[in-house]
Amino acid sequence: MNDQELKLVDPVEYFKSRLGHAADDELEMKQMLLQLNPMLQRNALSVGELCDVGFFLRELEAKLDELRKDCSARRSLIGEIIAQRLTKAFLEDPTGSPKRAEGKYSTGTPDVSTHFRVPKVGSREYGELMRSLGVNAKAIEAGAVRPDFNGLADYAGKVGNREVPSTIGRFTRYTTTFRRRGVATTDHSTTDGESLGKDQ
Repeated sequence: MNDQELKLVDPVEYFKSRLGHAADDELEMKQMLLQLNPMLQRNALSVGELCDVGFFLRELEAKLDELRKDCSARRSLIGEIIAQRLTKAFLEDPTGSPKRAEGKYSTGTPDVSTHFRVPKVGSREYGELMRSLGVNAKAIEAGAVRPDFNGLADYAGKVGNREVPSTIGRFTRYTTTFRRRGVATTDHSTTDGESLGKDQ
């Protein structure tokens, strides 16, 4: 497909139609996999046929996993763009900006939050973090206590970001929850930088 043909494709309708085809393909493949079980129990396939079936299943598994990763990456990027755009609109006009994205078939609710990167265990920064949390040197050296990412975020929220050691890396997480009439899938994506705000 060349660039001119690509511009003529409506991505919304394309992926909507592929979802329908994928459901049909999934049903057909599941039926075939179920039919395979009694064939295996009856030793109906030769060793060579078993080898070929196993090979093609391995190839299908790899292709489907590759496709899943590609879809996940694009969905993550789209979720990030939605959250950034709506957050920017909120900062420019808090009362008149939309609270969520609305498409023909779905809605997307954005969320923006600040998270932390814990320094490498054994580093000077790691020791500074643990001491700021009140952990003594012996416990740090023994590795008896390890910080929890979610717990650290809660802690920062309670004491204020300024009291968290500056050696801890901060990043902004843009999240969009996609819904199709009651069916929800959440996409998370991260981008370095300060949090721009949060649209409730």
